[in-house]
Amino acid sequence: MGLVHPYPALPNLETLALRNLFCLEEICHGPIPIHSFTKLKSVEVKGCHKLTNLLWYSLVRDLPQLLEIKISDCRMIKEVIVFQISEVDIEIKKIMFPKLRSLELEHLPSLISFCSIPLTADTQCIPVALIDQKVEMPHLELLKLCNIKSRKLWDDNLPGHSFIQNLTSLTIDKCVSIVYTFSSSVARDLLNLKHLGISNCQWLEEIFLSDGKLGTVSNSVVFPNLETLEISHMEHLKSLWHNELAPNSFCKLKKLKIRSCNKLSNVFPSYVLDKLQNLEKLTVTDCPVLEVEFETQSLQVEGGRQTRLEMQLGTLILENLPKLKHIWSGNPNESFKFQNLCILKVMHCESLNHVFPLSLAKELQHLQAIYIRVCGVESIVARDEMVDTSPKPILIFPELKSLRFRNLTQLQNFYPGLHTLDFPVLRDVDVFHCDKLVLFEPMSLNYQDNVTVDIIPLLSIEKVVSNTSKLILNCKDVTVLCNGQLNDEPIYTVKDLSLRCFHDVSGKFLSGFLQRFINLENLEVTCSSFTEVLLSESFGIGHSETTIKLRRLELRLLPNLKFICREGQLVLQNMEYLYVYVCSTLKNIFPSSVVFENLQKLKVSNCAGLENILKSSTATSLPKLRKLCIYGCEKIEEIVASDDENDASELAFMKLETQLLRKLPRLRSFCKGRHDFKFPLLNRLWVVDCPMMETFSNGVLNVPRLRRVHVHQQDWNEWHWNGDINTTIRKYVSKNGNV
Repeated sequence: MGLVHPYPALPNLETLALRNLFCLEEICHGPIPIHSFTKLKSVEVKGCHKLTNLLWYSLVRDLPQLLEIKISDCRMIKEVIVFQISEVDIEIKKIMFPKLRSLELEHLPSLISFCSIPLTADTQCIPVALIDQKVEMPHLELLKLCNIKSRKLWDDNLPGHSFIQNLTSLTIDKCVSIVYTFSSSVARDLLNLKHLGISNCQWLEEIFLSDGKLGTVSNSVVFPNLETLEISHMEHLKSLWHNELAPNSFCKLKKLKIRSCNKLSNVFPSYVLDKLQNLEKLTVTDCPVLEVEFETQSLQVEGGRQTRLEMQLGTLILENLPKLKHIWSGNPNESFKFQNLCILKVMHCESLNHVFPLSLAKELQHLQAIYIRVCGVESIVARDEMVDTSPKPILIFPELKSLRFRNLTQLQNFYPGLHTLDFPVLRDVDVFHCDKLVLFEPMSLNYQDNVTVDIIPLLSIEKVVSNTSKLILNCKDVTVLCNGQLNDEPIYTVKDLSLRCFHDVSGKFLSGFLQRFINLENLEVTCSSFTEVLLSESFGIGHSETTIKLRRLELRLLPNLKFICREGQLVLQNMEYLYVYVCSTLKNIFPSSVVFENLQKLKVSNCAGLENILKSSTATSLPKLRKLCIYGCEKIEEIVASDDENDASELAFMKLETQLLRKLPRLRSFCKGRHDFKFPLLNRLWVVDCPMMETFSNGVLNVPRLRRVHVHQQDWNEWHWNGDINTTIRKYVSKNGNV
């Protein structure tokens, strides 16, 4: 547009989106008629690599309805607003976006300033900060700055009406050149900010300017309405907080998430904890030098009286903190109450010796779940050396339902001394590879009189068995159960049973053991040396054929397993789900005589010894099979093996809907025999990384609903079809195919 036109341009346009216009150099060329674009509400520009600016200053005056600006992935943009030569003599007092609600600037490596304002009529345009104090966006609510190289994001002394007074969400990511985020003036004016996220700013040393630079925040309330704070991937950040905060600063903060801050040594210094009473969820991960989460010391109010503040913290998640020594340092209960803690997860904290101080543990009346994994913890609750613990401490957790300890090689006890411990509503107990911990002890033994303090058991197995529907046992636990008061009594409450770490066993379950679980529906066997699992002796001696109620069986990491069950011993008529993972010596899944008439889902993974999944004679006993998944079994050449190579009978899988065959390097076909197959409901077939597969089957295939074969599991939308299954597999799956 080289001439000034008398009519406005695009006066009714509301949305302008320019994407991947790689040769676009200007949005508008030449003077623009007044009142152009007056109804424009949204501008989005992405991937326009020759564009150097977005708007002329003269056009900004005619954008009273503009609500959002989003610019991303434009390599050459230097300014968002630029002045024409004819405008450089104009004295600019302010640049106004009266209704702008959202501004997002992402991946703009050449961006210098939002607007390069001429300081005088005869000077060049000099950018002072990314957003200058003359830029006013009084209704801006969302600001996102990502991958911007400016050393300064905004002026340190912004007027309150500039752009921050109504800001509710601020995200700063990959702004690698900034060394601080907020001056005291800016921090004071962010009164309505609710979400703040700062990440990947590798040279950022402090969030607030230190004392002596443009004032302090010690007497000013900062972030009084902030609810969510996320700080991540900060190489040089040493502290989150200013060392003096006025009352009511951060007073509404509910969620704090910290990740990958490599120089952060503590999260909550003592001077900040009293400002964070409303914090509900804290997540801290991947901070390699962090030693303390909560630094606690006595708080004094006016008049010198000591007070205790009630913290609202309900969820605490700590992960991969190798130097963490204390979650709470000192005696937190002198100044704080953490009785609202409901969920605690601590993982990969190798230097942590204990979880709770004794004084704090006594008040955890609402704790519902505790999960500790791969830590150096020796005791869950530490002995308080400064307090006389006689009589013995009483630890009651009235709401604790789930207790999970995994791979705690140093864990010896819950508390290192005589104590009373009770979990009245505990339902889920999962203790795995905690070899020094004595988990169960029968009530029939008075442990206070018969064992040393160091091996006081954690739980009474009778109480757990009577209260829980899910039970996880190792070899020692089974011995306790079989030798206790419940030796011959049936167990009615347990429906889910997991057996783990049976390493020093003869290879078989204890005679009659599973028979005691009258209502057992789900059985998991993991990390054990069993050679056989489902034996008739395990469910009752003297039965030539035993019917059991199991609905779900899961077998994992059983390197010596040779048989799931033997021929002619069991009727698994209720079995609906069978999962077999990493059982390297297993030779077959289904004995031909065992009935699986209700099996719906079968998954077999990484079983190196299998050459097939089932015999043709067994296929008729799977009338309800809906899903079949076979993965990573390196010797399998066929899924169904024919009992008789001359048998050409039809095998029908009447309910099978989904079949997944993946990473089977020797698989040649579903069946190498002459059988016909009928799959009336099959509509999903994945054949992935099976380079030797040349055909699905040699017989007649009746698959009326299947019209696609997926060859990549990650992409559900990619599929192939070339008239029938066999032709499709030859072309798209076989290594000898055309594609």
